[in-house]
Amino acid sequence: MKSIIRLYVIKDTLSVKSFTENELSGTIKASENKLLYLSIPFDDGWKLSLDGRPTNKVMVFGGMTGVYLPKGQHTLLMKYELRYFWNGLFFTVSGMLIYLGLVLFLNKKRRKNTPENMASHHPNLL
Repeated sequence: MKSIIRLYVIKDTLSVKSFTENELSGTIKASENKLLYLSIPFDDGWKLSLDGRPTNKVMVFGGMTGVYLPKGQHTLLMKYELRYFWNGLFFTVSGMLIYLGLVLFLNKKRRKNTPENMASHHPNLL
């Protein structure tokens, strides 16, 4: 007996073109103005653009992400950016530079105050 596989295409579904851990892109044809539900937890790090223009996301079902779509064909792009990455990098590098400067300063001061250096600069101290 020959089995028949039927594929059902769900109306107004996002067709995913690419997906990585921090980016999602796809196309969708909305038959009317509607809310697209994305099963991705809502987070301020996600930046959405619809047809190349930034768009707002909304929290749906108590913690998931949604986006309002006007009627028509659309391209959706979602990118995740760590919100405090650049702040953290700045403070890390600043702290390392301050630490390095302090080590160099104290090392130079320590070498300057050795008995040999003091005797060479002040011969009458011997």
